[in-house]
Amino acid sequence: GMLSGLNGEIVHLFYTYDSVIVEYVVRGTVEVALGDAPAGRSVAFPMCVIYQFDEAGKLASERVYTDSGALLPEPILLHYDRDRLCGQRQSLTDRLRAEHCAGEAHCR
Repeated sequence: GMLSGLNGEIVHLFYTYDSVIVEYVVRGTVEVALGDAPAGRSVAFPMCVIYQFDEAGKLASERVYTDSGALLPEPILLHYDRDRLCGQRQSLTDRLRAEHCAGEAHCR
């Protein structure tokens, strides 16, 4: 597969009356080259899983959300500046597009 040696560390647990929300940090090794990034890179990325239960207490659904940006080659990630984005509601994609397209007619 694309990733090997996967392991997860639980960062937070949240409970509601019918759900358990688990926030993880997943670590592993990328086994394929992506762009200029070689195979064998160590990566860590956030993951959130929502387990919802029915009235009998049985698992009714499992929804998994992750940010796979850590799998991208480093040159793409150089545009990501956590301090500048902190507290802003603008998505990373929108921010990168705005920075790339500043003054460029082809982006309009």
